Amino acid sequence: MNMKIKSSIFLLLAALSVSLNSCYDSKMEWGDPYTHPETKDLPLGLQEAISRYEVLKNYAPANFKMGAGIGFDMYQKNATFRNVVDSNFNDVTPGNELKQQSLMKEDGTLNFDNADKVIAQIQAAGLSVYGHNLVWHSQQQATYLNSLIKGSAVSANMVAKSDFEGLPANASSDDLYGYGWNSWGGTSSREGSADGDGYGGVGKCLIVHSSGATADYGVQATTTLTEAFVVGHTYHVEAMMKSSVSNGEARIQFQGGSAQYLPKDIVGTDWVKVQHNFVASSTNNKLFFDLGAVPADYYIDNVIVFDLGQVDMVTNGDFEGLPANASSDDVYGYGWNSWGGTSSREGSADGDGYGGAGKCLIVHSSGATADYGVQATTTLTDAFIVGHTYHVEAMMKSSVSDGEARIQFQGGSAQYLPKDIIGTDWVLVQHDFVASSANNKLFFDLGAVPADYYIDNVIVYDFTAITTGAGGDIIPMPDDQKKTVLTDVLTKYITDVVTHYKGIIGAWDVVNEPLNDNGEVRAGSEDLTQTSTFYWSYYLGKDYAVTAFKTAQAADPNAKLFINEYGLESSNGARLKGIIDYVQYIESQGAKVDGIGTQMHINLSVDTLAVDKMFQSLATTGKLIKITEMDVSVGTASPTDAQKATQANLYRYVVNSYMKNVPAAQQNGITVWGVSDNPDEHTNWLPNDAPCLFDANYVRKVAYKGFADGLAGKDVSADFSGELQY
Repeated sequence: MNMKIKSSIFLLLAALSVSLNSCYDSKMEWGDPYTHPETKDLPLGLQEAISRYEVLKNYAPANFKMGAGIGFDMYQKNATFRNVVDSNFNDVTPGNELKQQSLMKEDGTLNFDNADKVIAQIQAAGLSVYGHNLVWHSQQQATYLNSLIKGSAVSANMVAKSDFEGLPANASSDDLYGYGWNSWGGTSSREGSADGDGYGGVGKCLIVHSSGATADYGVQATTTLTEAFVVGHTYHVEAMMKSSVSNGEARIQFQGGSAQYLPKDIVGTDWVKVQHNFVASSTNNKLFFDLGAVPADYYIDNVIVFDLGQVDMVTNGDFEGLPANASSDDVYGYGWNSWGGTSSREGSADGDGYGGAGKCLIVHSSGATADYGVQATTTLTDAFIVGHTYHVEAMMKSSVSDGEARIQFQGGSAQYLPKDIIGTDWVLVQHDFVASSANNKLFFDLGAVPADYYIDNVIVYDFTAITTGAGGDIIPMPDDQKKTVLTDVLTKYITDVVTHYKGIIGAWDVVNEPLNDNGEVRAGSEDLTQTSTFYWSYYLGKDYAVTAFKTAQAADPNAKLFINEYGLESSNGARLKGIIDYVQYIESQGAKVDGIGTQMHINLSVDTLAVDKMFQSLATTGKLIKITEMDVSVGTASPTDAQKATQANLYRYVVNSYMKNVPAAQQNGITVWGVSDNPDEHTNWLPNDAPCLFDANYVRKVAYKGFADGLAGKDVSADFSGELQY
């Protein structure tokens, strides 16, 4: 090559090198090294300097946890994300996957499958896992927890053991007695049936082998009701029954005060519903089935007794409040109405009601041909609960032998029941049905056959609520019982989780965010409708954390146990003092706290002097100190040059303050919350922001340099030569 040309090239390269290094050096002063243009416009020296930095974990001291808070799904599915994590960090904190709502299902069982799979993958890459978290007030399986303490549904059924399902199959006489039932008389015996021999071929039932007697009361089966009758109240009793003979007889009576006997029922070889409505004449509290009149095997199932007045959804179903011979307007004012065709309605004379007693409603149906052409209607006290089984009944008769009545319900989507033939004698019209809509209006359709229709003793009730308590009143659980139940649940949950990961996860956030802004332990509140938020402290008091730490330590004595809180860097200092005081309290109660986690979710206006004070104060506790969730929010996904510079300075400042103010023996490590500014990492936390060390394309930001310089305690790039590297 021509020497003149060669010399010219050499001089040009030298000049370029001086120019670049001069430009770069002016930017890399330790005091203010982060004021720079957009990355794409950086002078080559600064851009190259950032690329020359080693991976972050190489700047951390030995045994220092350089962590990242990550989503397991991203780690599994995004190879670029995974490579950045594996190369830069030696520890990861799962963002959500170890929280209670992720591990616990709504029935309270635990499922570790998803978490285990990814944890194994992470550890295979040489990284450790930090457990986040065991106890919090958010992302709890509140559906399950609330179900344990919501109290008992009030079942209107006064028979405590009504379906015999709690009996062992083929239960003995002694089993039955222990179950709350008994029988005696003659040479009879009793037992529980085999499973599948109950009503409808489902479950179990009571079998009484009646023999050696002739009087009804000669053989009896009995149980004590949950409460005594109120004299004058109307009650309903029913049971499904069958016998081994076609002419079996059963009589129901009640005792405990003055005995009250109901009419006999014929019980054949097919299941039949034995039922009676009656007015209590005494404060009886014992139910008897008298089975001695006809020797046979008697099968009894689904025994129900309840106070009709407490469950009847028809306010004025007996019409006794009407004046005698009430007018149409009287009936309307009483809460009933009728219309259609040329019909009219009235209240009967006293004594014309069912059984020649009291009053009833009379509808004179005429001038129509369709069922709905003439209707009598009233509004129920409550709307139906869809899916619940309801019962409707009424005593009816008409002035013709072939009268027709159809019951329907409206208010939501109309639901029609089968027609009934109404003759000249009183007849019980009754139907059980599953509510298909939230209807709240009862209609008698009387237009198909013109006649005078008499209606009395109209009753509608929620059979599901009566037998199970579902949808009904709730007896609250006492506070001391809630505390006992939840302490047991908390203890079991922590034990199961920590034991499962013993030897796999070596450190845990045991209690997360326990404090209010004023530094006091969160009192919380009760909301039984919540599915995620659950305040343990509301039920267990501040000692919930004591229980949590004691339980975690017992489950894995070698694990490092942390309490984790945000806002400790606040300039008012309330949370900082509160967390230190709380740790002292927890340990005064016999638990051990190994470390304090400060989250450090900060923004560009953070008070750096308060940051220094925080680390200094935390260090005085002698505990391990960990930055658990650091990010620096800039408030936009497209930050300005100035915002990027401030962000980088803050990363450097906070990390350097930690390294300087926390003694090395107490430094457990630093975890950044999120890896990059990629929107996939910020669907929930800090969306439309750029808080991380890598940009949306996983390229190192100047914040990366700031963080690394903070770890190293110097401008690492000051040692770089200006020579280009290839």
